[in-house]
Amino acid sequence: MHAPRRPRPVRTRAAGTRATSAVAIATAVACSAVLVLAPGLPAVAGEAPTGDASSVQRQIDTVVGSLDELEAGAADASERAVVAEGASTRAADALAAAAALSDQLDTRSAEAESTEEAAHRQAGQLAAHLARAGSGASTISVLLGSDHPDEVLRQLGTLTQLGDRWQVVLADATTSSNELASLRDQSEAARAERERLATEAAQGASAASSAQAAADGAVASATSRTDELYSRLAALRQSTPDAERTARRDAAVRASTEQAGAAAADRGAASSGSGAGTTAPPAVVLAPAPSPAPAPAPAPAPAPAPAPVPAPAPAPAPPAGVVNDPAGAKAYAASKIGTGSEYTCLVQLWNKESGWRTNAQNPTSGTYGIPQANPGSLMASAGLDWRTNYRPQVDWGLSYIADRYGTPCGAWGFFVRNNWY
Repeated sequence: MHAPRRPRPVRTRAAGTRATSAVAIATAVACSAVLVLAPGLPAVAGEAPTGDASSVQRQIDTVVGSLDELEAGAADASERAVVAEGASTRAADALAAAAALSDQLDTRSAEAESTEEAAHRQAGQLAAHLARAGSGASTISVLLGSDHPDEVLRQLGTLTQLGDRWQVVLADATTSSNELASLRDQSEAARAERERLATEAAQGASAASSAQAAADGAVASATSRTDELYSRLAALRQSTPDAERTARRDAAVRASTEQAGAAAADRGAASSGSGAGTTAPPAVVLAPAPSPAPAPAPAPAPAPAPAPVPAPAPAPAPPAGVVNDPAGAKAYAASKIGTGSEYTCLVQLWNKESGWRTNAQNPTSGTYGIPQANPGSLMASAGLDWRTNYRPQVDWGLSYIADRYGTPCGAWGFFVRNNWY
């Protein structure tokens, strides 16, 4: 997958922050749930706002500011979880590669040891044979005292050939010894590296787990608190919580897809990530709808276990809470755009980008999710649970495609020509 990288939103912090920072964010988000709202602020939708228009607007601004803070905190925590997950995956991949190399070197060392033993055994046998054949009277006395000097000369020629052969075998044995020593050194170094990476992978898995827990907590806290804030906002604006939520989400999705498209247009195909292309009609934001009952995803094949090492570190488990359900994600997309030719184009596009996996991540570019948003937190505009839920990912991806290419087939055609979208 090759596509231009989108700039991170201003709110995104440094990607390399440890899991402890993610925990701190989650704590801050949770603490921010206790908000001091302006006096006279209606508690629930349906209550008339108090004060003059200026006072009501200040109350609205307070609620909107609280929503901004909660949503940004949850998005940051989720982005940090994505970064930690990527680091953990890379550590696990490095461990697997080191384990494979260590196993290969161990096998080659065993083969070299066998070859060395055979070479030295053959050299010893030839040396013993030469010693027996060369003992006794001198060559001249043998020739003078023999009734068949031609036969003696033939035997002497054979003995000379045997000596030459012994020299070759001895050289081979020496080479085998040197190769064995080198392979043993390499194998020992590979084993040490494997053990180091095993520790690193275990630490990465632990950091990813902590970051994921922090993100889940931040999203849960923000979701709970935003329900109340949307109710208050609806009361102030004399609307409904659902209407306020939809309007805010649509505006945020439109802004994030425009940001992604503008970044893509500026950067071109030089870097990775979704986005860029030709001018297209204005964004069409798709309202969320309940997805059909998702079909069960096929169980993944078990990965081969590496050879045991002292205190081995298990490979990181799939992120907690992530719904990797390609069949369900496709069904949800079909509920949005139907099952015609545009759906076929979309399936092909996201098969290439992510395999329709919710937690698909490009370790090089940092793109994330089914549509491969960069950064993944752009999809927070479609839902705070964008990291674990395919629905906001599909919603955001369809809006991005509508904004940049008009239709999924327009995006697929661009991808075919450029190998990114």
